[in-house]
Amino acid sequence: MPYSVRFESQPFNNDQKIGSLLNSLTGLEKTVQNLFGANIKAFEGQDLQKLNGISVRTFRELMDWAEVDFQQQFTERVWGEGWPNRTFRRNGEIVPPGSARDIVDLGGLMQSQRRTDMGVRNVEFEWTGGDSRDYAEYVHDGYTSKGGNRMPARPWTSGTIENIGEVGQSIIDKEAR
Repeated sequence: MPYSVRFESQPFNNDQKIGSLLNSLTGLEKTVQNLFGANIKAFEGQDLQKLNGISVRTFRELMDWAEVDFQQQFTERVWGEGWPNRTFRRNGEIVPPGSARDIVDLGGLMQSQRRTDMGVRNVEFEWTGGDSRDYAEYVHDGYTSKGGNRMPARPWTSGTIENIGEVGQSIIDKEAR
């Protein structure tokens, strides 16, 4: 099954009032709206993350960062703690049980990442698995094989979502300089 993560940003209700007030004081309506722009919500399964005060420009930059970071998560050798058995990869690599590993074999899952910009405040990332096989959810959330072997989850999206607040703040700080 495919796996997806969706980010949305919604303008604050008071954006226009704040913008008008500060515009009358400083003549910087667009800048003010960019600084006080939106809430961001990341929907991943049942999880929801909100970031406050994100402009459209910051949101776009943050989504560009997320697109790259999701890809980097595949190649990090952090997976494998507690992995139940030796892995014989189709690329010829043999990975011993419990050893750190990336989650790239032939690269189909990593290459299946698709970013869909559904508007200026709505972006969805989706992974299928490639080769017309939809196995992304099984890799992300783990599964039990028909033979009864439990395959641990490898939630490659978690690191990006955990760091998105900090990265967003750094983008905002950079814009404020």
